[in-house]
Amino acid sequence: MGDSLKMALEHPGWWLAVTTYPALLNLVTGLLIQWYIQYIHRDGQRSSANRTATVADKHALQRIRRYQIYLPLVALLLSLAAIIVGASLRVFMLLYFAAFGVVVILVIEFFRIRHVSSPGTGSEGVMTGGTAPSQGTGHTAVGCTPRTRPHLRNAAVRSLVILVFLGSAFTVSRVAVSWHRLVKGGDSRALIVFPIFSDLMKVGDIDDVEISKIGEGYRISYTAAGQRPHEWQFKYRNGVESPDPARFGGVICVNDVVPARPGTNVKDGQDLRSYAGKIVVEARSVNGPATVTFVIGGITWAWNEDTKTTVSLPYPDSMPKRDLGTKELTDSWREFEFDLGALGLQPEDFKRVIGGFGWVMTWPSPPQPGHVFTIEVRKARYLR
Repeated sequence: MGDSLKMALEHPGWWLAVTTYPALLNLVTGLLIQWYIQYIHRDGQRSSANRTATVADKHALQRIRRYQIYLPLVALLLSLAAIIVGASLRVFMLLYFAAFGVVVILVIEFFRIRHVSSPGTGSEGVMTGGTAPSQGTGHTAVGCTPRTRPHLRNAAVRSLVILVFLGSAFTVSRVAVSWHRLVKGGDSRALIVFPIFSDLMKVGDIDDVEISKIGEGYRISYTAAGQRPHEWQFKYRNGVESPDPARFGGVICVNDVVPARPGTNVKDGQDLRSYAGKIVVEARSVNGPATVTFVIGGITWAWNEDTKTTVSLPYPDSMPKRDLGTKELTDSWREFEFDLGALGLQPEDFKRVIGGFGWVMTWPSPPQPGHVFTIEVRKARYLR
């Protein structure tokens, strides 16, 4: 499942707005043109008795009604395609603007409508019913008002259609870019962690760790019980599973193609060389003070369950394991900033990051078996 589709499922309001906007734009534009043909343009044609114009109106109206069936459907399908397969900003924008662009067909149709009775045409003599001398002058009495009003209304509707089209182009571009930034972290300054590093891998005493989604982040509960199984560097000793607990529990957010198997696919990992400045995150504790260590990288090995030994991954994390820092959390949200430049990393360390961000909690000292730590983490992002 692509990142765009994952974000759509997590944010149904955004999904609904982005997918239906181009379709609604086509629908509303078609209704506006129908209204124009039936009540404004034709109003200027009635007094001309121009049968050709009336027939042209009917044909235009039939075309617009057909467009109103098919164009919104095409726009909706293109919007869905943009969300499902829009892994890159270029593909996403191409498909989404195509969904918006089908409204151009309606705009072209709008300007093709014939204005046989507009001022300055040869049919004006029919509108006046001939000429008649006015009192005291040799001028003809021409009914200017009936012709002027339709002309002004025509100009007003034309301007309205153009303004709606241009305004929608601007709005759609903002919506599309904002959506893709939300999905892929495509902001020029920030890269959002959770949509990209979306596979949450438990570490330590994994059976003691529970994860739930909240808004823009996650809630993690860790019970200091030491239940098996354990996932850490001392899981096996001399080929035998160790009964000792890891005495810590946590979560690593990883980018992998095959869930729970990071480092096994050549496409695993994210290039973060453009975002090697700092990591910013907001966190708090829910049930009393908690000590949390934030980490990145280190997805370079795995346990071979047959031999009970560690093996190097075929496509390992380019980022070596680094502790970002240990923080004391309270019940109030706090923003923490970690300078990546202070970790002694090289540009190549950011080339294919698999373990994008993580946090661990350890047993208190002295140990308090059964104690539950519950924290919330949100808005994790890399900055340039």
